[in-house]
Amino acid sequence: MKILRVSLAQVNLKTISQISFSFHHLRRSRQISEISFWIDSCGLGQPTLFFISSSTGFPQYIILEPSSNIHYMELIFLGGAKEVGRSCLLLSTDETSILLDCGLKSTKPTEYPIFDDLPPIDAVIWSHAHIDHIGATPLIFSKDLVSDKFVGIFATPPTLALASILLPDSYTLALRQWRELGMEELYRHEHISRALASVKTINLHKRFKIGDLEVEFYEAGHILGSCIISVKARGRKLVYTGNLGAPGRAEHLNPPETVKGTDILILESTYGLTLQHPNLKEAKRRLISSITDTIKKGGKVLIPSFSVGRGQKVMRMLRKANLGCKVYYDGLLKDATWFYWRFTSYLSDPLIREVCLTRSNPFINGIKRIDDMKLRKRIVKTKEPCVILAPSGMLEGGWSPFYLKEIAEDEKNKVILVGHQGEGTVGDKLAKGERKVELYVPTESFDWIKEKVEIKCDVELIEGFSGHGAANDLRLYARSVRPNTIILHHGDPDAIDYLGNILGKDPYLSNSSMLVPELDTRHNLESKEVKVKEDALKEIFTRLEDLERRISRLEGQ
Repeated sequence: MKILRVSLAQVNLKTISQISFSFHHLRRSRQISEISFWIDSCGLGQPTLFFISSSTGFPQYIILEPSSNIHYMELIFLGGAKEVGRSCLLLSTDETSILLDCGLKSTKPTEYPIFDDLPPIDAVIWSHAHIDHIGATPLIFSKDLVSDKFVGIFATPPTLALASILLPDSYTLALRQWRELGMEELYRHEHISRALASVKTINLHKRFKIGDLEVEFYEAGHILGSCIISVKARGRKLVYTGNLGAPGRAEHLNPPETVKGTDILILESTYGLTLQHPNLKEAKRRLISSITDTIKKGGKVLIPSFSVGRGQKVMRMLRKANLGCKVYYDGLLKDATWFYWRFTSYLSDPLIREVCLTRSNPFINGIKRIDDMKLRKRIVKTKEPCVILAPSGMLEGGWSPFYLKEIAEDEKNKVILVGHQGEGTVGDKLAKGERKVELYVPTESFDWIKEKVEIKCDVELIEGFSGHGAANDLRLYARSVRPNTIILHHGDPDAIDYLGNILGKDPYLSNSSMLVPELDTRHNLESKEVKVKEDALKEIFTRLEDLERRISRLEGQ
């Protein structure tokens, strides 16, 4: 005989001290008000029966297995729910607790995942190296959140390499903010070192185990080394996309892979409000045309760029264009682009063939590297037209604020923004037409000077270079997977609503349920039948009848 076990994520225990079983998975509910006056065991190793008083007035009965047999799978959204940034999800079973990404949100002050009341963390898995997916990882060491059986951080080899330059850079920006706001340091260099030392690199398509979880990485097509994370447990497959690229949007990367047999798809929604990205060829044409017009006037062009992903895409375009001027690149673009060459096997087949034929870096041929302050000053002081690529893409750090300060006063010059500009950033203010901005300008001593700068040069925003899939790309990916459940994640509310509407109307996804989680919400991912022995069942109902008689007597008093 079988009894269907109710969703254990919907139960609120108030008498946990009386019970010798494990109830880590029991969570709050609006439907059930309290566990009432009877908890009894039907013999060692047998199920336990609970009588629950319901807010509806009707008693409910739950049959549980003892803790040694209880299995559950739960997902908690610590960040990235109805927001872009600080992606961090806690996936727990009765044996294992892991984090899928551990990022930060570049606001002022920086927002980190909600780390309150977490179980000890057994492992972390990084989908890719962008800071909004890995930047909070040092905090799990500074806050001592790892378990005694912590087995490490898992990532692809390129992700570890890129993290080794991006995490220290993120710390530099964080340190500046903490001092400005009078805050204590949330973590130190030693915690970054612990994080990087604990990384275990795993190549795509190589299965590995973390406790009772089976994990495998697939190509995500977002940046070098980015991966889709597949996790199998309890006979179910959960797939977390991280950030998802789109076919044909980046010639140097492979397109995202379809993960078949998916039960639960956690789908990013960053560009869910954009049905289709602008045509890439048209975006390239606009970029080259804008640069050419400025060069003809004798001006300089600054392209603030993300050091990983967008920077390499733009470098490929400029390398192929005959601009008739020098092109320079600076900052973390130097190290990041070297890693793109080092991990050629993670690039697309055409790029691999090009590297094999030329034996050279496919991103920097003909583009000059800036290595010292002397060259920086000479470039901005001469009247020679040129193009400068420098992080950060939002002008919040790196060397791009230095170049903006130096070229801002000349109307012949131009700033071309080619990426997403976070709310309130310098890049966002420029894109919205502000002409007086406050910059943190780096110095020769690698310190920062806060300066107000008047912008007289031209500013242009050219869209179409995103490394994220647009709504239609995400719809096609969901179609290819056809999961039982789609969870929309890592997107602003408007983007999630729009994308959810598109997915909900797609006939190919009619059998897929949709979930839009709130921040710090818990979701039970498992609902299954529990076998109960016949003799145990008889005793349960005997006791149940006795309980009902006692209830009747109480109600008659």
